Amino acid sequence: MAGPAGRGSGRGAAAAVRERTAARAAERSRSRDPRYRRRRLVAVLATAAVVLLGVSAAGWWALGRYGPPVATVRVDGTRQIPVRDVEAATGDQTGVPLAAVDTDGVAARVSAIPGVAAVEVDRSWPDTLVVVVTERTPAALLDTPDGPKLVDVTGFVYRDAPPDVGLPRLQLPRVAPDDPATLAAVGVLQALPVPVRDQVQTLSLGGGGSTFELGLTEDRRVLWGPWSDTDRTAARARVLGPVLQREGAVYDVSSPSLVTVRQR
Repeated sequence: MAGPAGRGSGRGAAAAVRERTAARAAERSRSRDPRYRRRRLVAVLATAAVVLLGVSAAGWWALGRYGPPVATVRVDGTRQIPVRDVEAATGDQTGVPLAAVDTDGVAARVSAIPGVAAVEVDRSWPDTLVVVVTERTPAALLDTPDGPKLVDVTGFVYRDAPPDVGLPRLQLPRVAPDDPATLAAVGVLQALPVPVRDQVQTLSLGGGGSTFELGLTEDRRVLWGPWSDTDRTAARARVLGPVLQREGAVYDVSSPSLVTVRQR
């Protein structure tokens, strides 16, 4: 017959079995709970992501130290800007591991070149650094004490104008991207059909400074109307082409539905 110690040991073992059984049952119950399964999945995915990031960071570090060096710098998108200027702005990257090139720094230096509107710097494996340049689109000229400058479609004055460039001259008190009259002026020039725009020599403010006046070839003038009335820009541009076929010296398109032409 078992003594008190034996009975105590038996009860302890039975309690342990019951606890393990209850724990397994609770675990099975939790595993059937969708919320519990979602939490487990999130935890597994988070762990996997951390591992992958660590492996990726280690691989990128190795490429930056021991990866293939830059052998070629390719410049795309230039038409007016000399390629050599872009290459000089990238710095001497030859021999630098391609993964270690400071692409943001290269983009910042190239962006500082007059005439550059935007830059993208990419890596083309195994050994080519690609610099894609978007040049500014010239819309007009501005006479300055340093000579004529190009003005782009945003109203930005950005570089010396090439000799004999055929663009209208802006004759405004101020030319800048944050100037409403400048933005309205380049908007007018962009809206004009090319055959009409080719006849425009100057764009200036009319009397009082609230209207535009276009100076055309053959000593003709166009009274454009209020420059702040940009809603009518497209309509005025449409009627100006046909009306210029009429004999005259002053063309008033300030009201597109009631165009007038007069001699002087």
